[in-house]
Amino acid sequence: YSSTTGNANTAAGAEALFRNTTGEQNAAFGNDTLPNSTTGSYNAASGATALFENTTGSYNTASGYSALAANTTGNFNTASGYLSLSNSTGNYNTAIGSQAVSSITAGSNNTALGGSSGTFLSAGSYNIMIGNQGLAADDHVIRIGDVQTQTFIAGIRGVTTGQNNALPVVIDSNGQLGTAPASGTPTVSVGTTTTGAP
Repeated sequence: YSSTTGNANTAAGAEALFRNTTGEQNAAFGNDTLPNSTTGSYNAASGATALFENTTGSYNTASGYSALAANTTGNFNTASGYLSLSNSTGNYNTAIGSQAVSSITAGSNNTALGGSSGTFLSAGSYNIMIGNQGLAADDHVIRIGDVQTQTFIAGIRGVTTGQNNALPVVIDSNGQLGTAPASGTPTVSVGTTTTGAP
C-alpha cells in the first residue's frame, strides 16, 4: 500500500507489508504480517501478526502466530512457533517451539529449542536453552532438560581427552556442572584405591 521504491516484495493478507516504503525482498503471508515495516529488507513472515512491530529490522524469519511480533530493529533472527521470540532489538536469535523465548527483549545470539524453552529469559545473550525455561538473569548459560531423571551421552565413556591436563567434573546441588572449587580438592575413587584429584 505504501511502497515507493521497494522491489521484489510479496504480500498476502490484510495490511501485510502495509507501511513498507523502500524495503526490498520481503515476503509477508497472513493478516497483519510485517504491517509496520518501512525500510526493513529480506524478511519473511508467515502467520497472523508475525513480525508485527518490525520497522527497520532485516534478514528475519518468522513462522507462526505472532512469531517475532515485538521485533522492531533486530536483524538475523529466526522464530518458528506460536508467540515465539518476543525479542525487540536483539540479533541472531533462534527460537523453535511454541512460546520459545517469549519474554526476552534485547538479547542476542540466543538459541532455544522446544515448547516454552527459554521463556523466562529477559535480556541475556549467548544462552542455549533446550527443553528448559531458563531464568531471567541467565547470560551465557546452557540449560538442557528440566524434568528428566537420567542422562545418556555417547562419546564419553572410554574416550580419553586429547590433553594431559584434564580435570574431573563435579555437579552441585543446583545441577551446575563444573570443576572442583578452589577451596577444596575432591577425591576420586579408582577401583578400590582413593587418590587425590589430578
